[in-house]
Amino acid sequence: MPKITWILSLVFSLSFSYVSACDVCGCSAGGYYLGIMPQQNNNFVGLRYRNSIYDGHGGLVPYGAHDIFQSTELFTRYYLHPRVQLLGFVPFSFNHRMQTDREMKVQGLGDVLFLANYQVWSTMRGNNLEGWRHSFFVGGGLKLPTGQFQFSDMDATQVNNANFQLGTGSLDYLLSSNYTLRWKGWGLNLESSIKLNGKNEDDYRFGTRLSGNGNLFLIRQLSEKLGLMPYAGVYVEKSATDWQHAAEVESTGGSLLAANTGLDVYLNNRWSLGLKYQLPLYQNLGGGHLDAKRRFMAQLLILW
Repeated sequence: MPKITWILSLVFSLSFSYVSACDVCGCSAGGYYLGIMPQQNNNFVGLRYRNSIYDGHGGLVPYGAHDIFQSTELFTRYYLHPRVQLLGFVPFSFNHRMQTDREMKVQGLGDVLFLANYQVWSTMRGNNLEGWRHSFFVGGGLKLPTGQFQFSDMDATQVNNANFQLGTGSLDYLLSSNYTLRWKGWGLNLESSIKLNGKNEDDYRFGTRLSGNGNLFLIRQLSEKLGLMPYAGVYVEKSATDWQHAAEVESTGGSLLAANTGLDVYLNNRWSLGLKYQLPLYQNLGGGHLDAKRRFMAQLLILW
């Protein structure tokens, strides 16, 4: 299968190569995740909840800071054409910081994202599960500055971390690829994305983020109405420093490698419930001043 081997090599190179400049990995302002998309040929609308935790140890992150990022997200996929799918994400975020001397919270609308994917090729259609089948999508999109960005090093009433904001305050661009390989009930999904950030009104520019997912999954149809898809794999982010006033911002950027595990449940080919857990295996964030803890995600979709 030389063609499949070439495809896997290409997508892995997109997923795990280095790009300079990035957000501090995983924090609120830079957050974006797509992952395994259910029922590839269907439209859907759904709600997704995400929760992540970080501990700070110095630098621009005060010692003893404990940050909790929560987001409830409305998202949808619609096939404009058999080869073109449109995706939209509207997040509402709740950020909570606890320190020894104070506690701070921000909440509100995050940055709205629109993405268009083009199906380069696919052999996934139909109910035939025999042999090797695969699909490959490439896409691009815009992230709008709808989330508030109100950050100043001199304001003691604010969290001294740009990533704690609800949005980047800038118009940002996204490039993505998504490849799926299937053999009977088994499958492999590889996803990569590059996020290119603009400069906001405070002359702050988050760097370009490169992230990649690789997950093995198994589809089991337990009955006509009930199907399960457990999966496991790895997630990577690569980051470098942010910039403000033509200077690098201290204690930003880094890299993260995490283990994924999750389960999607399908009911009547119309409903989907998904749960995902992510645990860091290796990290070097913010010059060692930031520790990412576990991440959790749950989603509920209506398919048609």
